[in-house]
Amino acid sequence: MPFEWNAHTYDALPLPHVAWGQRVLMRMRLTGTERVLDAGCGTGRDAAVLLERLPGIDLVCLDASEQMIEAARERLGDRATLVVADLTQPLPIAPVDAVMSVAAFHWITDHELLFRNLAASVRAGGRLTSDCGGQGQLAILDEALVRVTGKPKQYIRFAGVADTEAALRAGGWQVESVRLRPDPLRLDDPDLLETYLATVCLGAYLNEMPEDEHEEFVRAVREAMAEPVVDYVRLEIDAIRSRASSDVTVVLHRLPSNHVIMNIAEWFAGRLPEWFTGSPDVTVDREEILVVGRLRVPEPDDGSAGSDSAAEGRIARWREETRRERMTIADEAEMRFGRKVAWGAEYGEVRVIFTSLAIPVMTRLRQPERRVLDTLVAAGVARSRADALAWCVRLVGTNEESWIASLREALGAVDEARKAGPAT
Repeated sequence: MPFEWNAHTYDALPLPHVAWGQRVLMRMRLTGTERVLDAGCGTGRDAAVLLERLPGIDLVCLDASEQMIEAARERLGDRATLVVADLTQPLPIAPVDAVMSVAAFHWITDHELLFRNLAASVRAGGRLTSDCGGQGQLAILDEALVRVTGKPKQYIRFAGVADTEAALRAGGWQVESVRLRPDPLRLDDPDLLETYLATVCLGAYLNEMPEDEHEEFVRAVREAMAEPVVDYVRLEIDAIRSRASSDVTVVLHRLPSNHVIMNIAEWFAGRLPEWFTGSPDVTVDREEILVVGRLRVPEPDDGSAGSDSAAEGRIARWREETRRERMTIADEAEMRFGRKVAWGAEYGEVRVIFTSLAIPVMTRLRQPERRVLDTLVAAGVARSRADALAWCVRLVGTNEESWIASLREALGAVDEARKAGPAT
């Protein structure tokens, strides 16, 4: 049964939850147009950061605590749909494309039920990105509670990796990654530690005892702790909603929509210093943003300035001079758009692309296709089957460029039409 929180005291504390939320947002793969559920949203802190980065998100914030939802309403206003609901019950929301959650799932003891309820509200292929307490968390507090009450911490479940993976699969999710990460918090100020324990760790105990006994109980627990450390261990989950036999929606290989690409391009045009002549070319796929700009070409005093060697040298110098600032901008863009950033530059007729992602692609080829790749390897065109496959992709991209562009536009139109249709 969920209990009420003191939302304002909670929000005022030096919470490590801020960093946990940042890590969750970093791992989410959003384009900026999805419908997202913040499961156990608390005071709306992480939701506010998400909306600042991606204002086009259709955000649903859900929490079992009315006080937390009221605090979230103060913070978010009408920028999100706010729902008081219990994650152990069927969720009263329309389907979403993704779920995020920070520091919530450990308060629910039946994780298979939790994951099943979430899966029922997520479209096939949607992602779950979460952080919660994991196996080994609060061992110091547990020992103190045993000394004070005779029992370890109640009303909570700190699950391990294997149990979580099994619960995810049983609940309708395909496991991408589940891991434990120690993250201890030391609070040497006794008063601050007691406030923290009362607000964050011991609320369920305090709800069951008279208010005049709260202070004495919290102090007894604090004094029984071996050291003033809240020894957090985080359970980080990344999973994909499995496709059930009842799912009849056609799931397209998602390309970024024209709206998303335009949003990213406009952000870079406004964020970049005056490095280039005009706006840079910005190319976007699901994993990466490629930014290529044209450098200014001065009038040459002799013939050397127009040579390919001179152009390559000028690009290399610009690359080195702007490295630190480009890294800062790339980090901001990755936080905002959930994609890595690669860079390139043009000078005269020379175009150089710097480090770009090499994404592994799983393929199942039958013998005729494998023989094509093997022929390219044997002829010295490629060094391996993987290299030969990349060569074939480049060949198609070069010779059928207009057809590929038309296909991308058609897929983008289909994606926009699906979004404009009724919710399922």
